[in-house]
Amino acid sequence: MNDTKIVEENFKSLRNACHSNPVEYLKKAQNYRKKYAGLNKIHFLFVDAYAYSKIGRFDLAEPILTEILSLALQDKNFFFLVHGNLLLSLCYRKDLQKAKIFLETAEEYAREAQDTLLLAASLAYLGDYYFMQNNFDLSENFHLQVQSLLVKDEDSHIKLQSLLSLANTSIVAKKYKNALIYLFKGMEISERENNQHYSLTIKTNLAKVLMDLKRYAEGEKFLLDARELSHNLGLGIQEIQVLFSLAVLNLKNKSPQKALTNLDNCHALSLEKKFDPPEFYMDLYNNYAIAHALNGDFDQAITFLDKATACAIDIGDKIAEQEIYLNLAKMLMNVRQFDKAEALLFRSLKSSKKYKLHEHILVAKEILAKLYLSKKDYAKSFNLMQKIHSELRKEITQLKDEYNRIEVQNFDLNSNNKPQEQANSTLNKAFVGISEATRKVLHDAMLVAKQANVNVLIRGESGTGKEVVANLIHKNSLRKDYPFVPINAAAISSSLMESELFGHKKGSYTGAISNEKGIFLKAHKGTLFIDEITEIPIEFQAKLLRVLESKKVIPVGSSNEISFDTRIISSTNRSINDMVANDLFRLDLFYRINTIEIILPPLRDRKEDIPILVEHFVKMFCNDCRWNEPNIDSTFIQHLQEYSFPGNIRELKNIIEKLFILGKSSTWDAKLLDKICNLEIKSNKSEKHEESSEKDRITQALIRFKGIRRDAARFLDMSNSTMTRRIGKYNLEAFTRIHQAKKVTKK
Repeated sequence: MNDTKIVEENFKSLRNACHSNPVEYLKKAQNYRKKYAGLNKIHFLFVDAYAYSKIGRFDLAEPILTEILSLALQDKNFFFLVHGNLLLSLCYRKDLQKAKIFLETAEEYAREAQDTLLLAASLAYLGDYYFMQNNFDLSENFHLQVQSLLVKDEDSHIKLQSLLSLANTSIVAKKYKNALIYLFKGMEISERENNQHYSLTIKTNLAKVLMDLKRYAEGEKFLLDARELSHNLGLGIQEIQVLFSLAVLNLKNKSPQKALTNLDNCHALSLEKKFDPPEFYMDLYNNYAIAHALNGDFDQAITFLDKATACAIDIGDKIAEQEIYLNLAKMLMNVRQFDKAEALLFRSLKSSKKYKLHEHILVAKEILAKLYLSKKDYAKSFNLMQKIHSELRKEITQLKDEYNRIEVQNFDLNSNNKPQEQANSTLNKAFVGISEATRKVLHDAMLVAKQANVNVLIRGESGTGKEVVANLIHKNSLRKDYPFVPINAAAISSSLMESELFGHKKGSYTGAISNEKGIFLKAHKGTLFIDEITEIPIEFQAKLLRVLESKKVIPVGSSNEISFDTRIISSTNRSINDMVANDLFRLDLFYRINTIEIILPPLRDRKEDIPILVEHFVKMFCNDCRWNEPNIDSTFIQHLQEYSFPGNIRELKNIIEKLFILGKSSTWDAKLLDKICNLEIKSNKSEKHEESSEKDRITQALIRFKGIRRDAARFLDMSNSTMTRRIGKYNLEAFTRIHQAKKVTKK
């Protein structure tokens, strides 16, 4: 082994020793200097700085890092230039602007060095930076780039840390399945590398996810493994944390005796290790109280809640203090100490009002009402409950008023129409209804609208109003003053896809007679709605993913990147999960567009909305075309509600328009509806039979024409777009030539 290789191996060993136990490393720093005498000064300085940053002593780390950068600049040592700046960013966690400067400097050095490992480390730190900023999309983006760079596990430390960060991002987004995938991948690497410290961290995180999924037995197994591992490694603080997590799991699983045993062990070990932060003891005493209460020992529970309250006051945590007060009041009520409980609740109410803790005020009043009921003071209990209900009704009314004011407007930004004409033309764009399903869609849309950078995937059958909901989100977001640009991916030929989306330069191809902005740049600062995104060819999806990740486009014929700031809302009427499973849609692109998913129900599943929609479309056509409003007979509505509406809301709108044009009667009833539209009212049984028959015909046609959609569609006298929709509806992608070609390629 040559000298350079020996230095690299020794430096790696030194860093591993520090990473495993930075406190122990600092105690034995001089011993390590003797052991690895062949290393240079800069190596020891770096590991010292790393150790100080790991234990939070950034005041000691910063001057060492400054010296490291000075030495590294002399020799242009990219490793220390990158990692020195990365560690300096941690020293400025409270000054995020400065921290970002160090992170960007580190990335620049990594790219200049053209070193994959250095770049991966830089991107991982950037991912963690954006996680702290609550920008979880961008955080995930950077960590996914890290994983793609380290495909061969070249640096298990960076890869494992990045996988843990991806798991944390998934947990925050409640994507527990993704979190488990990342954690099990990390477990595989840590066990292969025999990295016990990462195994410990991963097992603890796995247990937390499994607890959230209520898979307590599996979670307990991982925690017991983690306890044994932390004990064997001599990591006392980690063992305390594992014991605490075991107690929490026991409480969630309603095993108070087990919880008390683990809490006693946790407390004893914390005394032995002199681990005494007040936040830890506040949570410890609170959990003791819950365990004793579950055991029926309320006196002990009250004693521990008193201790928890003292800790909360000591650290100034007002929210925790109020929560403990409320728990303590309930405990006092259980032992019939009503006067003490009442005094505590009044104290909590006064404090909650002072700090404007609205939810705590409502909970305190509810507990107080139950207290009066227990004391048989029915008048006080009734009056207080009336006040609570009045407050809740007021909130509900305000929410209803907000929903009722929702009026979707979809102005064409390039139109020369007068404002009044545009206002009238937008009536047909309203997403209206009174059903629970409609309310859920509106509720989800309003929540998403408040997050101006979150990408949204809207799923639903054709005609359910996907573009309407996309516009609704845009018009109620911070981007409402900027363009809403809709585009139908199915309507763009694959040869023009790149030009349409990213733009082109004059002369870049035949017919490019001028510079043209793509839709991403046209939607700058606004919202881009990509309808039928699943129709984008698989070979183009990688380019789209890169653009979504980098927020930059390169127009056709140009070499310059242009940045854009656009929210992406996508939609599909196909089974995108099946397409991902069959390699017809990229998984990484699916995750990129699917931060939040909204599913629109078909009209047949919300038939209570049909009367409202009929009234809405009737008024729309009367206003637009100056037609007289007809009388709607109850049989008309009843007949519509018996119809399955395969075309959904769009079909209902067309029916109303057809009746205005062809129907001469001033009264609309079931007979007129049958005469003009001849709706086929089928039983569920016949509908299923017809779908099964159609599926069989399409399957046979695809087999006959060797998976060529176009030929199968022509044989069945069906349009190409209809054939594509039917293939998606019946999950027949496996019979198409594209899917067969993919399978051959894989082989």
